[in-house]
Amino acid sequence: MSNAGVARPGPKKYNRLTGEKREKVGKAAAKSYDGGASIRSLAETYDLSYGAMHRLLGDMKVTFRNRGGARGSHEKRPAAE
Repeated sequence: MSNAGVARPGPKKYNRLTGEKREKVGKAAAKSYDGGASIRSLAETYDLSYGAMHRLLGDMKVTFRNRGGARGSHEKRPAAE
């Protein structure tokens, strides 16, 4: 059976940000990232690839978290008796 003539979905096309819109989205995304949002969730929200969002956040001079995301403080718990 041939698949001739059957349209297949191509790679996902993402938005391209330039100028004022890039600056506006960058500032909003940086604020969200600083508030704990992940790069992946921000990329999805703004319809950008992970790499594009990472570059945008870098251009906004955010301090990147270590891999694994934001974590709460890890207080030592008393050992079980």
